[in-house]
Amino acid sequence: MKPTEKQIINALEYLGSKKAEKIVKSDETDATKKYIPNTFNGYIASFGGSIVQAGLLPTALIYCNDSERKKLAEALFHLYEQEEEYKKDVKQEDNNLMDYLQRKWKQEGITTRDKQRIRNKLVQIATALKLAIRSYELKK
Repeated sequence: MKPTEKQIINALEYLGSKKAEKIVKSDETDATKKYIPNTFNGYIASFGGSIVQAGLLPTALIYCNDSERKKLAEALFHLYEQEEEYKKDVKQEDNNLMDYLQRKWKQEGITTRDKQRIRNKLVQIATALKLAIRSYELKK
């Protein structure tokens, strides 16, 4: 899914903030130069494909329980929380993406269409984050 300009800007701003210190690193020789380890490019590139193959819940489970992928899941959840239509939907007890999805999927009255909207929004945000990541130098 094609991300909106606002989603891309939010992703770029997130990567430029202190919240993204786990993803964005400073160069050892020049602290003003920022880069992202190449592994994150692979993780974000495979996020959408994993959703298509395994589904949203299994993908979120994998990303939230892996120490490195978890950093991207945190970024995705942070960006998801900024979406106007979902701001009110995220509760304080939703500590991460998996908590949120588990609560939503158990919620009475949630429809397949609602689940599809959440899935599509997360794929859109992942695409925006992928574009933002690729605007940085990628290093091994």
